[in-house]
Amino acid sequence: MATAFIEGTDALSPADFTAWDRLHREFAGDPDEHRAAQVLCRLTGGAPELWDRDGRHNAVDILLTLPGGTLAAVEVSSTFDRILRRDMHNSDRFAAEIVSRYRGADHWVLHLHPGWEVPAARQRRTLAAAVAKELEQREPDGAYGNLASANWVFAWRDDTQPAGVEIRGWDSRVPPTSMSASAELSRFLDGEAMRGKRKKLVTGAHSTGGRYKYLYILTTPTGGNAHIGTATIWELSDGTFSLPTDIDELWLDGLNGTVRRFVQAQELWTEYSV
Repeated sequence: MATAFIEGTDALSPADFTAWDRLHREFAGDPDEHRAAQVLCRLTGGAPELWDRDGRHNAVDILLTLPGGTLAAVEVSSTFDRILRRDMHNSDRFAAEIVSRYRGADHWVLHLHPGWEVPAARQRRTLAAAVAKELEQREPDGAYGNLASANWVFAWRDDTQPAGVEIRGWDSRVPPTSMSASAELSRFLDGEAMRGKRKKLVTGAHSTGGRYKYLYILTTPTGGNAHIGTATIWELSDGTFSLPTDIDELWLDGLNGTVRRFVQAQELWTEYSV
């Protein structure tokens, strides 16, 4: 049970441009795996290889050669749920359709209030045209506020940016919970999707001769699993978390400058700044 954590340091200097360039080229078409490979290279000093390629059946995402030659099988996943992915898709489409119609001289930032719903395609295009027109016609003293065309959209001017429109935030639909952060993480790891990832790791490690099995998870502060992404390292190291025995290391990457690592053998969390 993890009851403590330490501050981690780099194992590899970011100035090692040879390794960095290889990762950039090899993982160019796989952004999540590319991110994981960069972090693992930098923080373990190992050499990641994109393994799920060339038609390999049921292959793990990354094979990591650690200093000394030991191999670790790595599977990359995320805490993004179905509703969060839908929201991201809808907000991106909505923003793109507003931008395609906007002809104003200001840069507008939009935030979608709790309860927002972007309508289906035809209505979405009509709404985007109305929003673009309202932003173009907004008086100079109307620097911020809810839109008349969509009262669930809050808009403000950003004078530091060139003309345009962007959606910078929305209601995250984070469900209430009475569970601790450690319990939320344990629940997630025991869910159907992660059980599949864990099974794949076991098989992949066996087929590649990997001694270790790493699960690398990209986290988000929004959506149904938001409590994992927003958990502090103090909450995670409360003494109640236990990693499933078929994983040797768990990596939580918040994509915000912080990466957490839990090593089963040490029962210890490490927090890195990246």
